[in-house]
Amino acid sequence: MERHPAHAPVVELDVREELREGGEPFARIMTTVAVLRDGEVLHLRAIFEPVPLFHALGGRGFHHESLAHAPDDWSVWFWRPDPAPAASGRATRK
Repeated sequence: MERHPAHAPVVELDVREELREGGEPFARIMTTVAVLRDGEVLHLRAIFEPVPLFHALGGRGFHHESLAHAPDDWSVWFWRPDPAPAASGRATRK
């Protein structure tokens, strides 16, 4: 299982209450994702494992890790992996 970066800055977003009240937090989640800085991790709290969100954010280059605290209490972390390092030994232009 891939793990989110342990020392990365974390942006917290808890949508559990909104979901319990019948709300749809997708727009708020996507707004939060849109303002994530390079290297930041989104920690989403939800009342279920948001599998459709894995596909939506996976298409944008995000990886995820999920953890069930209880059947109705989930933590999910989303992050973009660091870009592959440049090949060593390549000449650079100045």
